[in-house]
Amino acid sequence: MGYREEYEAQARRIRAEVDELMRTTPEAELKQRFLKNFGCINFETDEFYHELNLAREFHHRLETAHPDEHHTRHYDRWTCYHVTECKCGFSEACDSSD
Repeated sequence: MGYREEYEAQARRIRAEVDELMRTTPEAELKQRFLKNFGCINFETDEFYHELNLAREFHHRLETAHPDEHHTRHYDRWTCYHVTECKCGFSEACDSSD
């Protein structure tokens, strides 16, 4: 399987898992779990990245369904330090320096 196929398969798994979570878990619990500051995401564990991918998908769905509750902005806090923040509390950052 090539990179693109692996990426698409992972995206399908994440969407399916979020579908299941949204069917079985109260939205308030999901918001508490996912709409938070994940901090700098560099050099984290596979479990952390899985949780972050779930949070990104969940946030995307809420942002689409309720755009008035979200305002996501992307900016560089410092050179090579990219930040994504939303007024709902979802946030992450990445240091891309050498």
